[in-house]
Amino acid sequence: MVSVNNGFAMEKPLANRTNGKSVESWRDEKGRFVKGNPGGPGNPYSKQIAEFRRAIYRALTPEDIEAFVKRMYDLALQGNVVAIQFICRYCLGEPKGMEFNPRAIDEIEQIDNEWTEEAEERARGRLTEREMWQAFERSIQGLASLVNSTHKP
Repeated sequence: MVSVNNGFAMEKPLANRTNGKSVESWRDEKGRFVKGNPGGPGNPYSKQIAEFRRAIYRALTPEDIEAFVKRMYDLALQGNVVAIQFICRYCLGEPKGMEFNPRAIDEIEQIDNEWTEEAEERARGRLTEREMWQAFERSIQGLASLVNSTHKP
C-alpha cells in the first residue's frame, strides 16, 4: 500500500516493522515524531562530521574569526554582493514571511546603486572609513526598512 506524505509517495511499512502501530501513530497532532517511533538509520556520517567540526574549532581562534569578518567587510565595501549578503544575513537575519513585491526590486537596485557609488568614492579616497561605515549603516537601514514594509507576520 502506498501513502502520500507531504507530496512524497511512501510505501507503508509492514505491520511487523512497526510493532503493530499504524504509520499515523508515529506522529503527534503537530506532525512531530512521537517517542518510540521506528525512525530511520540517522546520518551515517554524523560521527565523522562531528570530528571535522571539533578539528575546525581547535584550529580557529576568535582572532581568526574576527579577521574573516573584517575581510568580508572589506569585500562588501568593494561591492562584492556575496559579502554584502553575508553581512546582511548576520546583521539582519534571514527574511521570513515576505511576499514578492515588484517595487522592492527597484528599491533594492536604488540601494545597491547608492552603495556602489559610496564604495567607489571610498576607493578613490574621497570618503573616510567613518563615512563609509555611515553609508553602510544607511544601506542596512534601507534594506531593513524594505524588509519591514514587505514582512507579513
